[in-house]
Amino acid sequence: MECMDDYVGSVGQNVLDEFFDLVAAAVQEGLARIEPLAQSQSYIGTYYNWPSVTYKDGAMPSIYETFASGPVDYTRAFRGSFGISNGPQIPTDNLQSFKDLIAFVKSNSDIISRLLPRRMIEGLDTNQQTPERYIDFLTFSITSIPEVLLCRYIHTYNTF
Repeated sequence: MECMDDYVGSVGQNVLDEFFDLVAAAVQEGLARIEPLAQSQSYIGTYYNWPSVTYKDGAMPSIYETFASGPVDYTRAFRGSFGISNGPQIPTDNLQSFKDLIAFVKSNSDIISRLLPRRMIEGLDTNQQTPERYIDFLTFSITSIPEVLLCRYIHTYNTF
């Protein structure tokens, strides 16, 4: 656990606690918004290139990828489905908990340094990246955390 102690020491336990609380709030708000969408049977999107395994008597398992026939990818409700919709069904900029999480992370350089590739941060310091690309990628990195967590939660516990 020495590695975790180094991480906590560099960021600070109260910062990590607040970050955790904000992510948890975003997951809760996201789940509350996803449930009616899923129950209305609106198309959200599926995982594509989903791995599948079949077994035949006396043979090795056959592992292959299926195209667009995986389970529902609930993150698509927040991001939009490729070529299917005109954008996200639940825009994260309309969710207060996501806005709070984004504002907190953007104000904390220690957390930003954990979310962005070092080359991008170094590029910003030397003006090699445009601020728009930086902000878009950072916002995507931040919002991906609760989106992926709520998707895993739904598939693990089969509930909203």
